Amino acid sequence: MSEKNEVSKNTESKKVTNYNEYHLNNDVSYYRKYTNYQWITGAITVLLLLWNPFIAVIFWIITWSLEKKVKVSPENESIWFTVPKEEWKQYRESHNIPIYKQYSKNHAAKFDNDVTNEKKIEAKDQHNQELQAEYQKAVAPFKNDGAIKAGRYYFDPHREEIFMDTTLLDKTYKIYKFSDIVSFTPIEEGHNETKKHGITRAVVGGAIAGGAGAVVGAMTGGKNYDYINKLGVVITFKNNENIRLILLDANFKKGSFVANSYYQKFHDVCGVLDATISKNTQRLQLEQQKKLTHSQNISTADEIEKFKKLMDNGVITQGEFEAKKKQLLNL
Repeated sequence: MSEKNEVSKNTESKKVTNYNEYHLNNDVSYYRKYTNYQWITGAITVLLLLWNPFIAVIFWIITWSLEKKVKVSPENESIWFTVPKEEWKQYRESHNIPIYKQYSKNHAAKFDNDVTNEKKIEAKDQHNQELQAEYQKAVAPFKNDGAIKAGRYYFDPHREEIFMDTTLLDKTYKIYKFSDIVSFTPIEEGHNETKKHGITRAVVGGAIAGGAGAVVGAMTGGKNYDYINKLGVVITFKNNENIRLILLDANFKKGSFVANSYYQKFHDVCGVLDATISKNTQRLQLEQQKKLTHSQNISTADEIEKFKKLMDNGVITQGEFEAKKKQLLNL
């Protein structure tokens, strides 16, 4: 009867001790429990602290090193058992359980849901790999074409596109089409005379004075600066989105090697943009001319149809209709 009561008592408390058969299972989440040894040595250490802190520290180190087993339990506390301290250390490190959380039942360890976390990590890694593959696929043509690299932007006259590359802090990238550029403003500021260009090269319906490169040449040559402080361009697109590309934002003596290298990049970018504006303007003029011609053809057809009805109704003669038709068709 006594044996049955003991079994019942153990079952109710859900505590089972076994020092030989139980080992840590990587598929179970455990936490560490305080042992009687720890409670006793801890109390002694506190008392020693009140007497001599140095001796208390020495005592705690010795008793800690003498402890060879630790008491552990699953989070559901179905059982508890002891394992070698080294075995627990390996388990704790492999499951990323911090030392200060090893006694917490609801410790924030990676193993709280190990299978789910592994799947999440694998899914995240796969997603990152897919994003990286998409990025490489997008940027490769610009690099292979030898596009002009300025800041985070690649200007590719062959593809007629601008690629905004990623940075260390910004992992987004984007492709802009040359055909969507409506204007650009070169920025050139000197050390002694701060001057931002007021001339903006823009796509317009009429003719633009000078050929491709004329605007850039007029605005970037022969400035009376001793030092150059800023070089860059502001590019505006059809959707009112802007790219503000600053190539140089520091003080360099004009004519120096550094300043000349930035000027070279500045001229290359402005040259591409100037040619693009000219091309876009020609394209716009051609589209406008086509619309005008189409409108005129519709108007001429309507006029001919109107005189045809007058002829059919006997208001004008066949000869008068033919004469008017030739006049409208410029024959």
